[in-house]
Amino acid sequence: MILLCGEASDSPLSSVHSLVESIGIPYIFMSGADAAEASITFELNHGRPTGILGCGGRSYALEAIGGVYLRVGNDILWENGQSAAFYDTFFEWCQIADSRVVTRPTSAASNSSKPYQAQLIQAQGLSVPDTIVSNDVDQILAFRTLHRRIVYKSMSATRSIVRLVGDEDLRRLHRVSWCPTQFQQFVEGVNVRVHVVGDKPIATAIHTDAVDYRYPSPSDRLSLTEVRLPDDLETKCLQLASALNLPFAGIDLKVTPAGRVYCFEVNPSPAFTYYERQTGQPIARALIDYLSGDCHNVAHG
Repeated sequence: MILLCGEASDSPLSSVHSLVESIGIPYIFMSGADAAEASITFELNHGRPTGILGCGGRSYALEAIGGVYLRVGNDILWENGQSAAFYDTFFEWCQIADSRVVTRPTSAASNSSKPYQAQLIQAQGLSVPDTIVSNDVDQILAFRTLHRRIVYKSMSATRSIVRLVGDEDLRRLHRVSWCPTQFQQFVEGVNVRVHVVGDKPIATAIHTDAVDYRYPSPSDRLSLTEVRLPDDLETKCLQLASALNLPFAGIDLKVTPAGRVYCFEVNPSPAFTYYERQTGQPIARALIDYLSGDCHNVAHG
């Protein structure tokens, strides 16, 4: 049995939900409204958690849940009320459950600090763009002189639009004195998103003129195509996902015209439907196969 946890309006969860129903795999769907009335109790028996999940007026043995697709963030614990208390215990179970959990709460933590995650990426043999986090205007200007074209972007898991530093940005650069900001060399080349699902890499090449292909202008060229990674790069992506304890990961790469590969970040809960719709790649099916135990995995799940 698979547990799907999140909102029906969430595109990745909705895609998995629809496919699970069409395949006929037993599942539980738990929305935020369900969580407000849900209950969970568990204990450790010989080191294994056993207990009961109450949801939608029914009770389920936790041991019967083989896979969990978790599309609810830890930030929900800041909310008041019964649902926050439920999620507190539920996330504790997700952390130690024998089930294949996508993604365990602590495994998602590295994405909360991009500079920290960059160190973990480098440790797996992948290059990262030259980066600074600074509130020193002179240092930032020197960094721009060195690389000529630089971008600024979020340091946290909060989504942001990647932008080139232009003339207007230079006129307000003094504002960084109050807010240290991440700047990065701009890398020319082809974007590649690699979805790692267990031991299966699914790679998509994004050809575009946009600085951030997620937010192209009407005039920007944009096309997505399925691509096969070289064996050594495929191995590094699998090893990176495994090292970050992510059975499902979205790895963002860029390949320069000279063939050098840079890794920007690893998303622990990727919104994969954009890539699936554009290319027809079976990402949702691969995820369901992992959650249901129908594929081998190299990352702890």
